[in-house]
Amino acid sequence: MRDATEPSPVAAQLARMPQVVEVLLAAHVPDARSRCRGCGLPGTGSAHLAWPCSLWLVADTARRLLATRH
Repeated sequence: MRDATEPSPVAAQLARMPQVVEVLLAAHVPDARSRCRGCGLPGTGSAHLAWPCSLWLVADTARRLLATRH
């Protein structure tokens, strides 16, 4: 079982790819209704998941990991 204070394995892997982290953070931003622009309904382009979405949270964790390494 993973310690809750440790970053997820996905965030740790993303931290090795800073350009991917920045793309995810740029794409997964809130709209006027606090819905994630990056998590739209397929084929409609309309955001439907509440922001921050899980992808933004993981990418943000990866960004913080990157910051501690520099």
